[in-house]
Amino acid sequence: GNLLAGLAVVWEGRLKAGEWVRVGDVVGEVVAPGWRSVVLRTTLHELVVIPNSKMTEERVTLLGDGTRPVGVEIALSASYDAPPDRVHRVLLEAVRDVPGVEVAPAPMVLTQDLADNGIVYAVRVWSRHAFSDTRLRSEVLSRAYSALGRAGILKGVRGPLSIKAQRDGQF
Repeated sequence: GNLLAGLAVVWEGRLKAGEWVRVGDVVGEVVAPGWRSVVLRTTLHELVVIPNSKMTEERVTLLGDGTRPVGVEIALSASYDAPPDRVHRVLLEAVRDVPGVEVAPAPMVLTQDLADNGIVYAVRVWSRHAFSDTRLRSEVLSRAYSALGRAGILKGVRGPLSIKAQRDGQF
């Protein structure tokens, strides 16, 4: 149970205080790794206690401590009337100077799907602060929306504009 899982978590030494992790749908800074549980502090400053048995059952993503860039992927759709190469250029220009986005690896835009209401694109950026990615996602989405609007790409989107943030490339 928790004790054996705790031994594994502590023995491996991968979860240290100050590291940011995602456990299932919870993202937080490791405050106290222990034998029976791990305490995380979320971006809303909530303290979440996760039993170590849960740590062995859930997918645990190590987001680091800010010393290395971590990828953030954001999906959105644009009109079929806009050529994908133009959408790629507009989106890359929009995210180039977003605070917190790393120059290397360089941001990228991928065409992911041909959906009913438009072409789905994935905007990938890297940040040393992916753990606080709610602000980063907000800024990327705001700039993408504004840039697509200025370029006239939003006119002709069938149905509601589908701009939404996704994690880990799971759609």
